[in-house]
Amino acid sequence: MTGKTEKTGKWRAYLATRCTVQHWLAGYRFRPLPTQKNRGKERWVGAFDPLDPEIAKALKPSPATAAAFDAYYQQANIQPGPVEDMARQHLSLYLTYRLRNNADWWSAPAMQLADRHPNLALDADSIKEPIWMKQTQLALLFVIAGLCQEIKRCQEQGVPKDAVLKQRYDPLVQAADRSVFSALLGSAGSLALTVGTVANGLRERMDMMQRYANDERKSLTLVAQQAHLYLKQWQGMLQKSAVADVRNTAVQLDAVHLLEAIQANPVPKAVAVMFEELVHDSMAGFIGFGMPEFQLNGYGLAKHRRIFFGNDGDDMLRKKVEHSNKEKQAALAKQRAEIDYQNEKDRVQRAKWDREAEMFRGTMPR
Repeated sequence: MTGKTEKTGKWRAYLATRCTVQHWLAGYRFRPLPTQKNRGKERWVGAFDPLDPEIAKALKPSPATAAAFDAYYQQANIQPGPVEDMARQHLSLYLTYRLRNNADWWSAPAMQLADRHPNLALDADSIKEPIWMKQTQLALLFVIAGLCQEIKRCQEQGVPKDAVLKQRYDPLVQAADRSVFSALLGSAGSLALTVGTVANGLRERMDMMQRYANDERKSLTLVAQQAHLYLKQWQGMLQKSAVADVRNTAVQLDAVHLLEAIQANPVPKAVAVMFEELVHDSMAGFIGFGMPEFQLNGYGLAKHRRIFFGNDGDDMLRKKVEHSNKEKQAALAKQRAEIDYQNEKDRVQRAKWDREAEMFRGTMPR
């Protein structure tokens, strides 16, 4: 959309988001359908009865929260589109905030707030909240810096044909990297090696969380903050090598999407304030339930969230990505064939010229 239509679309998206959130939090009921009656009483459209007025009042956003939301929306510049695309834009802002808006996450306003243990009166275990938040940040740094280092390795060793950018801490990637050796061991040996590889990866990630010192953390941060530059290098290598930019069919684990989410500049102030004061990082809380995601799955905070749209959603996304990959590979194969054809044509022409030159030299008097 452009011009007035685009502005109208953005305004409607904003109103729908703000009103839906506020009305839900405030416990407002949906409007009744006039034709729905039950023993003479109107039936409200919705799954629950109206909230108690005191509870509804307690849940209603304060004017300061509403103002912060308005400021966030104005500066976030979320473009209208499918909900998956809009969610990806919000996540891009959050991941960029975690990496770019503070020289060091350990001294970030959100960390300072956690260090004061605001929820200690409600939950004695929340004293560990700063530790959990540091672990989610380390997980993000490990994955992004690891991807940058993988791009550097590909620069030095060359990009494999139609390569998917590998995430070194992904247990499946770690197991696949041993596939050459496991093929030599037979099925029993292959299974043992795969299980051993996954177990070793788990121990490695647990150890990483324990031993990373401040200096190492800061060096990882410096690398991760250059993610947008490494992404350009990766795209340049693919183009130069005539290799298709294929994506992982497990969309939420796609490494290129993650690098694309890290923007080149810090997020605007209103966006940062929204994240620092009003957005809860649920993954830090999962750690308290005995779910340290990075140690277990190799991604942690770096894993892209997914939008559920039915039981067939995963299969639909997988087929969509597979189709896109095949189209890219077919287009590149056609391009390679045209290049090969032109190269062969040039070779034949040069050979003809060489023969003619040799014949001409033979006619020259000696």
